Amino acid sequence: MKIHLNSSYDFLTPYDMPMIRLGNKGDGGYVIAEKCLEADSLISLGLGTNWTFDIDWLSFNPHGEIQAYDGTIVPEEFPKDLKSMYDSFWTNNIKHYKENVSKDNIDSILDRAKGSVFLKMDIEGYEYNIIANIAACKRIVGMVIEFHTLDFEDVKVKFKTAIELLDNFKIVHVHANNYGGVNNDTLPHTLEISFIRKDLCDTDKKRYNFYLHNLDSPNALSNEDYMLYIDNNTGTDKNEYQDILSTEDCVIDALEEYKRQAQELWNDSCTSIRKK
Repeated sequence: MKIHLNSSYDFLTPYDMPMIRLGNKGDGGYVIAEKCLEADSLISLGLGTNWTFDIDWLSFNPHGEIQAYDGTIVPEEFPKDLKSMYDSFWTNNIKHYKENVSKDNIDSILDRAKGSVFLKMDIEGYEYNIIANIAACKRIVGMVIEFHTLDFEDVKVKFKTAIELLDNFKIVHVHANNYGGVNNDTLPHTLEISFIRKDLCDTDKKRYNFYLHNLDSPNALSNEDYMLYIDNNTGTDKNEYQDILSTEDCVIDALEEYKRQAQELWNDSCTSIRKK
């Protein structure tokens, strides 16, 4: 489903850089700037039972360090197969700390990591409490943050303040989590936003059609994804932008028609088999 963002959210328009998806299709995978793979360490705030992002990050950084923080899970109670996967991955310099992140411990968490840091954060609404600490850490080269509960007006104020505090970073991707709804003002209830530190962003070009069809995936695989776009009000590349939207509309329409025809063929085949 295409969502035409209100112009008041033009501060979310991402810069156009080479991107990559880490993690599985569906919930747990994120699209980040390729340049962020150069980080020495990954900090995962919020882990759950899906660490496919961490696995993919390690494949690009086999000598890197990963620190995950989540006190809500109990690996000892995992099903046997999941427990085996957990034990084989979270070992040596790949560590899971059974503690939740808060304003009281975020600075020590950041200090514990070595070298340059990429930060992945999905902590169910507590992100707003630690944004100021994150913004002050000079060793973070990039991050992906899941911003929750944007269906509440007071949280939307916190969200805008958070983006302002992160003024040393540029937004390079925005994906809406389709497990949540969409506000009347067009802002989805949950956003996954990827950042890169300003000095590492080597382009001024922006991408007004946020959705990356080759990389993005619906969080709820059985539901239609939210495809965000916003008007290009700069007056530059406006025709090119409209051409891209028009081309993508044609591709989506063609795919829908293909699916319709395939379903008809399947139905006809089933009918023929039943008659025999």
